[in-house]
Amino acid sequence: MMCNKFVKFGRLLDYVLGAGFDYLATGHYARTAIGDRQKEIGKSYSLSPIPYHLLSAKDQTKDQTYFLYNLTQRHLAHVMFPVGEYTKKQVRQMAKQWRLPVAARPESQEICFLPENDYRPFLQRHVPASIKPGRVINVEGKTIGRHQGLPLYTIGQRHGFEITNKKVLGPFYVIAKKVKRNQLVVGFGRETERQEFDVQEVNWISGQPPKLPLSCQVRLRHQGELLGCQVFRVSSIQYRVSLTSPQRGLAPGQAAVFYRRGAVLGGGMIAD
Repeated sequence: MMCNKFVKFGRLLDYVLGAGFDYLATGHYARTAIGDRQKEIGKSYSLSPIPYHLLSAKDQTKDQTYFLYNLTQRHLAHVMFPVGEYTKKQVRQMAKQWRLPVAARPESQEICFLPENDYRPFLQRHVPASIKPGRVINVEGKTIGRHQGLPLYTIGQRHGFEITNKKVLGPFYVIAKKVKRNQLVVGFGRETERQEFDVQEVNWISGQPPKLPLSCQVRLRHQGELLGCQVFRVSSIQYRVSLTSPQRGLAPGQAAVFYRRGAVLGGGMIAD
């Protein structure tokens, strides 16, 4: 997310425009559209027509718009996503036809091209001081095991920590982190379910908030299911999302991206 916001569509786009070019083309599986699309998206979405839209890729199995919700009208006016109109199979066929060396190259990994496809070894190498073993506790505050370091766990995770108290029966899921005490809180799956959550640092693709309350869909992880929801304003900088059904594993700092009929409306970070 932050790589796209600050590097690709921040410094790199500024460099491209400063060098006198008109567009930056990237390999993201996404599409853009120009012109009034209120008939497709719905007239109730925006207060006024907007010129540039961010749309899901043709190949839904490779769609990367979840990572692009921070794009603005300025960005969309100067970016191109050429592969977004094709499936991954078609892109490989074209690369093979043109004898490009990438035709047979394995797919890049999701997490910023980390070779292990796992952020934990990266953290252990580069910020070892942040990886401190500590106690695993249940919702009642009782110690039932040990963890290897809070940054190594995500909300909803089921494995990777040790339950030393053999009298307690699982399975257990991570439901919270107590950073100041270096404690990992675990519970049963139902304790991780939430039907409402707040989002902050919200970016709307149109450049302005939509008419609220907003009925749309939300995606809570890359390639995750599109979930029905309603969005309400809590304050000038925070919104509340009410899902049609409870979901597990919602973590602070996780992106929530809003969609309607194939168009990305915007998104933000799940608040504490």
